[in-house]
Amino acid sequence: AEIVLGANESHPPRAFVSIWNGTSSSIDIVSIASKSLGLASLRATVNAGGVSRIRTVTGAMVIPPHSELVMKPDVVHVLFNQPTPSVSDLASVDIRVDLADGTTVGAKAKVLPDGSPVTDHHHGEGDGSGSD
Repeated sequence: AEIVLGANESHPPRAFVSIWNGTSSSIDIVSIASKSLGLASLRATVNAGGVSRIRTVTGAMVIPPHSELVMKPDVVHVLFNQPTPSVSDLASVDIRVDLADGTTVGAKAKVLPDGSPVTDHHHGEGDGSGSD
């Protein structure tokens, strides 16, 4: 998981998380939050009539069985609702992913400066991040 800071204090940070569902059932993400950054919304890029727009995902984001959600810029990401300038001093931030079945999954997200590329990590593939 990685958090890319906004260009300045008026731009909220965005998070990019990879989640592998190795179970035989779908899992539904209902919320993502961080004590350091507050609540967040899931955002997805939708193409309608040849025009791409970023929309807030309403309801749960479903990850089918034996599938992976890989968040990337211009596809799917998490937008924290409040910019937090003090986060830029941190190396990482704890985030919480709440699932519809009541399960909560925690992750430590690396904090990156604005404009940084995010790791292209896929389950079971080496990416050099040390978290294969």
